[in-house]
Amino acid sequence: MIYKFFTIFLALFGFSLYCQSFDSPIEQSTIQKSIVKPKKLHEIGELPKNSKILSIFSGKTFEEISAFYKNLPTSNKSFAIDKLIYDLLISKFSFEEQQLSNDEDKQIFEIRVNKLFEMGKFQDIDSFYDQMPVDIENEALNFKRIEAYLLRNEFKNACELQQSLIVKKSYEWGKLEIICNIVDQDFEKARFSLSLLKEFSIPGNNLFIDLAYKIIGDIEISDEKIYSEKLRELKTLTPVLLSSLQIAEVSPSYENIKDSPINQLIFILSSPSSSTEIKLYCAERLVRLKRIEPQILAEVYQLSIFSSEEVQNVFELYKTFSPVRSRALLYQATIIEKDPYTKFKLIQLLLNQSKRENLFRPMATLLANSLDYHDLELSNEDEKSLILDILLSNSQYLKAQSYIDSNKELSLLKFKEIILDLLIQIDDNPKEGDKEVKSITKTILPTNFPKKIVENYLIIESIMKKNGQLERLIPFTELKPYKLEGDMDLVDFLLVVNEKSYEKDFELLKVLLKIIHEKDFQELSNLEVFSLLKIIEYFSNFETFREISKDLLFSQI
Repeated sequence: MIYKFFTIFLALFGFSLYCQSFDSPIEQSTIQKSIVKPKKLHEIGELPKNSKILSIFSGKTFEEISAFYKNLPTSNKSFAIDKLIYDLLISKFSFEEQQLSNDEDKQIFEIRVNKLFEMGKFQDIDSFYDQMPVDIENEALNFKRIEAYLLRNEFKNACELQQSLIVKKSYEWGKLEIICNIVDQDFEKARFSLSLLKEFSIPGNNLFIDLAYKIIGDIEISDEKIYSEKLRELKTLTPVLLSSLQIAEVSPSYENIKDSPINQLIFILSSPSSSTEIKLYCAERLVRLKRIEPQILAEVYQLSIFSSEEVQNVFELYKTFSPVRSRALLYQATIIEKDPYTKFKLIQLLLNQSKRENLFRPMATLLANSLDYHDLELSNEDEKSLILDILLSNSQYLKAQSYIDSNKELSLLKFKEIILDLLIQIDDNPKEGDKEVKSITKTILPTNFPKKIVENYLIIESIMKKNGQLERLIPFTELKPYKLEGDMDLVDFLLVVNEKSYEKDFELLKVLLKIIHEKDFQELSNLEVFSLLKIIEYFSNFETFREISKDLLFSQI
């Protein structure tokens, strides 16, 4: 078993590095601490990109600051929100002298490290270590560095760091030592440590012990028995357990990973021991956050094994599979289909499924060149509307306008010209080839346009204009009243709020966290959408605002 592990390790090493490439290339050598002057731990990090948040903690108590960091979500459903949270975690902030004690400073620093670790930002944890004062060692930081090495499949670096540290012994450190003993093939020492570990009834210990003995070769135990008797009980897995499962060639189950942080999804996706369906789940979550490219998702879809009969009978069978396997089957059938109209039917099914999982934009990107959509002779308005959505998702605005012009008789496509206009404004009149794409001035929003799209349009347009003047967009006599919570009209709300200025930045960020807590964009009320975008626009660069605006628009198509 142990020799097979080393063969597997070499094979997956390159792919693991690629999956980490969304931050920056991973350094394989042990990081050497820079010589720096002693400083407070809150001074570690980068200067905020937006000066407005530099002093948000001014005058705040330790309890308020600590609660703020603890409430930062790390398993986000939107790339833009994920980016904002990341920027907050890596930023160093201004504090008054004596605002925090050394112990309080340490606690807040460790919360930041844990959050970055959950997000899979291992390079930033390395950077934090490199900025540490030379006379300070932080055990929590070092432990996360070791776990980060494990999740990058750098077992040698993890073990070397573990052996170089003088720390208080704990159960997790003991498990790390056992992993390192196995990697070093010091099986007698591993057996001795396992015998000691057996004496403690700690959740997850029995699974770890069985996996370790299986790797060493002392016991024979089937994957089914491991799952039914040990693995099924666990809702979360530690990096040590994940590493043990990989070495023992056992895949985690969906129940183990459905609530896992992003760092574990990256590891599981690159692990050769993970089942294909588990890889599919991880890849779909990661592509939503732009942690992997859509092309990686396509490669994972093709890992699923289907018989030629299943692919040929895709229209009858796709509903009989789990949602992720169904999408894999539809994708495989799509790429081999020759008939353009049958291929489009498959694309239609795949994209309609993707809408329900907030995967429409990455899937549309993946399928952008599968067909010459403009040449398809279709009579169904919904089918033509889907083609327009594909073009809009890929920012092919000139093609989208041409497609609308060639189908002027269809009211649904003509309505979506409003969305095209706003997307062009969001992208600031982009270029396609040598041509500049310019927005089309609209004077009226159709009264029978879908209500939620109109509301999102008004909100985004209002914030982009900054002055709240909506007369160019909406003749008030043509607009149906769009009511918010209570009796307040949406337009009145926008006109009033856009005159306000923000003074309580800390409270604004707290409002943002409340809005995005465990909610998809489709679930947000008008007030929440407006407040979210206004806060994002205030604290972030325009790129973040642009991305979240597009997410909101495409969540309704």
